[in-house]
Amino acid sequence: MTKTIIITFILSGLAFNAQAYIGPGIGLGTLGIIGGLLLSVVLTIFAVFWYPIKKFIRKVKKNSEKEKSLNKNKKGDLWDKLTNLNIILLCSFIAYQVGALKQAGQFESIKSVMTGYADMHFVDEITTWTDQPEKVHNGYYVTCPSIPHENIAIAYLLNNNGEIAHEWKFDFNTLRNTKEYDEYLTLRNHSKKESFRPDCTDAHLMPNGDLIMTVRENHYTYGVFDYGIIVRLDKDSNIKWQLLGMFHHESELNDEGFLIATSSKLRDTFPLVDRTDKNKIQFIDMIVNIIDIDKGLILSSHSVTDAYFNSHYQNMLTTSYANKGHMLNRIKNGLDYYNGLHLNDVVYVEERHAQKWPLLNVGDILLSHRDISTISVLRPSEDKIIYARRGPWRSQHHIKLTDDAKITMFDNEGSVAIYDDKENKKSQVINTARVMEYDPQTDKSRIIYSGNLKSATRGSYTIFDDGSLTVTSREQSTILQVDSDGNIIWELRGLKERNTTNPYYKKFITTRFYTNDYADTASWLTETSTETK
Repeated sequence: MTKTIIITFILSGLAFNAQAYIGPGIGLGTLGIIGGLLLSVVLTIFAVFWYPIKKFIRKVKKNSEKEKSLNKNKKGDLWDKLTNLNIILLCSFIAYQVGALKQAGQFESIKSVMTGYADMHFVDEITTWTDQPEKVHNGYYVTCPSIPHENIAIAYLLNNNGEIAHEWKFDFNTLRNTKEYDEYLTLRNHSKKESFRPDCTDAHLMPNGDLIMTVRENHYTYGVFDYGIIVRLDKDSNIKWQLLGMFHHESELNDEGFLIATSSKLRDTFPLVDRTDKNKIQFIDMIVNIIDIDKGLILSSHSVTDAYFNSHYQNMLTTSYANKGHMLNRIKNGLDYYNGLHLNDVVYVEERHAQKWPLLNVGDILLSHRDISTISVLRPSEDKIIYARRGPWRSQHHIKLTDDAKITMFDNEGSVAIYDDKENKKSQVINTARVMEYDPQTDKSRIIYSGNLKSATRGSYTIFDDGSLTVTSREQSTILQVDSDGNIIWELRGLKERNTTNPYYKKFITTRFYTNDYADTASWLTETSTETK
């Protein structure tokens, strides 16, 4: 029994630490508990019936009385061993689950360190502050927060004091019983009666108060195969038009008034990838769509997968970083999909860009791929990729082209920080985010802002003429403005935990800035209740 206690402590400690420092969270811990209980039941049944089975075998073989006597002793020995093993397994699995809670707490402490502020700054209301109000840019921010409301997606208009000046709402229930949505539910094996928590993943403000919003149904499957729509709402949230499909992530308005948007669809084959089981694998094709924002019509669509295959950059179709779990996901009853490109942003090439970068033509589209950490250029007129580059960035989002044809981006995992975990007396290396600029013609890059950012997904920014910028960090639920030296001018913090009495819930997904000259709010903005329902 002493050995059992010692082994139990050792294995429980290992299980606790494995979950606390390696385990991804509560899910596996729960499975561990269930698995441990089932295994214990099996071992108990085995222990109960083992002796009669053994006795029967010995009787058939006509063993001696001495052997039978030994078997009786072995019965007790085996029972003790299996009982001890049950104790060890149960304690280990329970410790593994407790480790899950420890791991969750550790993530919060890491997040606190990376923000540079203690958790006490997260309160039961939105936190804003500034010591330099004269440096705050006058204008409005349209932001898309995650919210704790079923079936409703919301976008907010914030003034430069961080106050909600207006809101737009889209009710996801309006999609129910449409043909396209029914087909999607069948594919994903979802019930029509399910409630959803849709997210506004991007939004563009029109001068008259209309909002073009991308809304994604949040049955999360790594971002590119949840049902998403693009909808145009007037200032009172009435629907002007909506496009149903697999739209996701960010979109871009060009100077001519067209919307460039990303979407995805399933296909049966994927260039350069062998299929070992044709009945259980399908492939995600990333699509670039050009949309008329007045009528809500798709003018043209272009397969990014085929564009790579038609180019000198075919190797990008089978290139990904180490986490291949992002590439293969289960969607329904044993059907998996392969996501090799994960397109997350697009930028339309205007005349001013083409004049500075001779490779480009007006109408080309700059692409950002998260999982292959690649920036490329699609030429829609030829349906081919004419440029692709992997550089000193990783998992980037929110790419832009400056007027002198340099590429800026939210580099989600391109930087590294050492986190000193004093509680557990060890240091950890974690990836951190930054805003950076890359010159494709000279192959030179520079860091614009590296601050204390931690956002493995999404993130956005706006760079102003004076060198200051606003940055949105999704995982930290923070919108901040910093000067050209990286000093914080203004900051808005969301909540640490879910709070149904507050319009924000933990994460700002993306934010866009609009000047007072662009957003003629005096002509349409009215006092709006900000109470969420």
